[in-house]
Amino acid sequence: MRVAKLISPEDDATKAKRELRQNPRISIQNDERTIILQKKQILYVQAQQGFVYIWTLNKHKIISRQTLTNIYDQLKSPEFLQIHRSFIVNLNGVTELQPSFNHTYELTLIDGSKLPVSRSYVNTTKKALGL
Repeated sequence: MRVAKLISPEDDATKAKRELRQNPRISIQNDERTIILQKKQILYVQAQQGFVYIWTLNKHKIISRQTLTNIYDQLKSPEFLQIHRSFIVNLNGVTELQPSFNHTYELTLIDGSKLPVSRSYVNTTKKALGL
C-alpha cells in the first residue's frame, strides 16, 4: 500500500472526485433543501437563464441554481454526455439521432423530448452512441 502511494500519490481532491463519480446518487441543491437522486433516474439536464433543470425518467423536473458544470462533475460516467453547452443527456435514454440544419443533430429521448446536439459535440456524441 505504501509503495502504491509513492508511485502514484493521490491528493484528497482527486480521490473525492473519483469517489463522487462512483456514487450511484447525486445531490441537488434546491433552495434550502438538498434532493438526493439516483443517477440512473436522470434523463437529461438543461441549463437555462441561470437555472439548471433536471428532468427525470418519471417526468419530474427539479430546479437548481447549481451550475451545469457542477452537475456534470457529479454525473461523470460513461452514461452521461454533454451534447450542447446547455444540455447533458443520459445516453441510456436516447432512441434516435437525426441530422438537423447547419451540421447539427437532434437527439430524441424515450419520453419524446428532442434535444439539440451542437456542432462542437457531434463527433463525441456519435462516438458515444457507437456510430
